[in-house]
Amino acid sequence: MKATVLQKILLFIWRTVIAYSSYGQYKIIDAATREPVPFAHIQWGHPANGTTADIDGQFWLDTTWTPQDTLVVSCIG
Repeated sequence: MKATVLQKILLFIWRTVIAYSSYGQYKIIDAATREPVPFAHIQWGHPANGTTADIDGQFWLDTTWTPQDTLVVSCIG
């Protein structure tokens, strides 16, 4: 169940982020409950860049995305 929810979150974020190619603020939300996912870790690109979401699930990206990049989100809880 959690893997499915996390996959939906990743797909949502990837679709949102891939449309942009510069600095922006994004939010990680649980697909089932629509609640923010606090303190999730986000990694992208090659070499891997990373950041951590705040208590409201928000994080900032300052990068250029390409279709070859990988987006990885992890959280505990």
